[in-house]
Amino acid sequence: MFLDHERAITEEDLTDEELEEKSLVEWLEDNFYYVSSSFDELINSVHPLE
Repeated sequence: MFLDHERAITEEDLTDEELEEKSLVEWLEDNFYYVSSSFDELINSVHPLE
């Protein structure tokens, strides 16, 4: 998983209306992005720029 800390949302960033729309957990889960299922898979997917 990857957390883009530049775009991450915290509870303090959300309004009451936004918290009614989605739970805090759902908002926090939106901060994470799937990268790979293992470190080996990640390393094997990295290729140098040409």
